[in-house]
Amino acid sequence: MHISEKAKAMATVLVASDWLTVLGFIFGGCCSNVFALESLVRDVPKCGNLITFAQFFFITVVGLPAHIHWPAGGSWLPRLKERQVPLHRWVVMVGLYFFVSILNNLALGFQISIPLHIVFRSGGLIANMACGYFVAGKRYPAQQVVAVLMVSAGVVIATLASITSGDVTPSAASSSVSWFGVPESA
Repeated sequence: MHISEKAKAMATVLVASDWLTVLGFIFGGCCSNVFALESLVRDVPKCGNLITFAQFFFITVVGLPAHIHWPAGGSWLPRLKERQVPLHRWVVMVGLYFFVSILNNLALGFQISIPLHIVFRSGGLIANMACGYFVAGKRYPAQQVVAVLMVSAGVVIATLASITSGDVTPSAASSSVSWFGVPESA
């Protein structure tokens, strides 16, 4: 079977449009999320935990119906469907992700810019590589080591470039907003 040039061109255009759509949703969604988060955190420095809770709640409400089934007869309570991964492993992963999100929110309470925060979080690459080398005995190709060193150098440069001379803002801890972002009564 011979595929015409027109069919090949059409397939290429479809694949390219699929990739553009995917990349647009990923970067558009990510960038709009970061913009919204930075705007909210700038106005109410401790609202990050409330936003994190709302995101986790939304994902649970949207995703849970796909993982529940109603048993026929006997019980009126819904049950979780059979899983490939044991539930305790999911609980550990979600718990760690939630804990890291809370720590990120606490870091944002120091009123640093979110782009700097994202760049600074990339500094963990060198720590991961060091742990892999010293603890797990992993060996990394020179190309990976150079890439991690370049990213780490970029983190240092971005951090040093963001230092302002003399601009001191009050700590988020002194604001009148509770840990979950709800204003406290004065």
